[in-house]
Amino acid sequence: MSKLSKLFFIIVSVILLFLSLNIHSNKPTANYRCEIHADKAGYYVYLPAFFLYDFNTEKFPKNIDRTIGDGFDFRVKNPITHKNVVFTKYSCGVAIMDAPFFLVTHLYCKLLNLETSGFSIPYHRMRDVSTWFYTMLGLILVFLTLKKKVNFDDKTILIGLALFVFGTNFLYYTVKDAGMSHNYSFFLISLFIYLYTVKFDLKKHWQYCILGLVMGLLILIRPINVVFLGCVVLWDIQSWVDFKQRFLHLWKYWLSFSIVVMITMIPQLMYYKYVFGSYVNYSYGNESFIYLKNPQILRVYFGLENGWITNNPLHIFTLAGIFFMVKHKIANAWKLLFLVLGIGLLYSTWWCWGLGCGFGHRGFVEYYALFMMAFVCILNFIFTLPIKTKWVLYSLIGICVMVNLKLTFAYDNCWYGANSWDTKEWFKLLFETGFVK
Repeated sequence: MSKLSKLFFIIVSVILLFLSLNIHSNKPTANYRCEIHADKAGYYVYLPAFFLYDFNTEKFPKNIDRTIGDGFDFRVKNPITHKNVVFTKYSCGVAIMDAPFFLVTHLYCKLLNLETSGFSIPYHRMRDVSTWFYTMLGLILVFLTLKKKVNFDDKTILIGLALFVFGTNFLYYTVKDAGMSHNYSFFLISLFIYLYTVKFDLKKHWQYCILGLVMGLLILIRPINVVFLGCVVLWDIQSWVDFKQRFLHLWKYWLSFSIVVMITMIPQLMYYKYVFGSYVNYSYGNESFIYLKNPQILRVYFGLENGWITNNPLHIFTLAGIFFMVKHKIANAWKLLFLVLGIGLLYSTWWCWGLGCGFGHRGFVEYYALFMMAFVCILNFIFTLPIKTKWVLYSLIGICVMVNLKLTFAYDNCWYGANSWDTKEWFKLLFETGFVK
């Protein structure tokens, strides 16, 4: 890495960590804006359950499941043993990645004689740090991959990454809603693509085992990611010849990959056995794809409530970059187009198409590891345009970034409008509401 790129990542990492810790400073526990609440508590609960309480609901702090937003539940009983269990519908991938940070925090609390319940302030701040850590690693891996795969100078790539980070809801899930799963998935996709297309020569079994571990963790974090893994595994495959050389001729290596992916699933299967009495189960209960015949596609992309484009207008350029890549037959363009359409269509059929409380539709965030390529491509093209056209587009990009920054820091975790198209509420957030921690 050049001195410029090192300086860039130091500055960005300091800004993001400062924002995250500052936003959550002086915030009490059991608060809907904190790092262990609702969904975030559901991802996290595996850690105190495993390391501190032996998955025994009676050992936990009293009513902790109720006081931190019902992200997990102690009232569920195993149908075979009839004992109350620590129930969370969320899988354990995030907890596995948070485990080193949890253990360090727990040791810190013990050494300083602080509360070691797993739910005190240090454990909350730990999640800010872990989200920031994996985010920065992912950004560095994206940079290294782009540097190898596209013929742009460092300055172009770094400007593109900076605009994407601060101009989309990637910022919101890094500093304001730390602890959600998306930034962890972002890191793993960045890592997989870097190892798969840059670092490894893909001629050794151990390399496929590492790729299998990364892929297994990605599925453990968000099982729905499996729907789009074909785009990731087929990355850089441009022809049938490429496919045969990569897969058919190396099937033994891919068998090792598959075995490791399946082994990675064991902790989740054991958890299902503990909760449901069987190794295979659907933890989301009655939640399903109820809009299959009436997909809410316009809401997903353009709704004022969690709409992807509406609340992330910079993605106009991301989409332009994808179509630019398709037109110029740049590698992986069609995979990006499939991703951006497939993600929207999939979530538009889910019972909660906007994924509940969130900002700018979080279902796309993990795939920013791939979409950043399209954005950098269109940015590089803009740099070559005539000066007047260039400055018009620069101004539009600046407005998009400012809209995102205003909405990010005015947004209070959930949409409070009367409906998905409540323009009064949206303009209130944009022009009236002040900074909300």
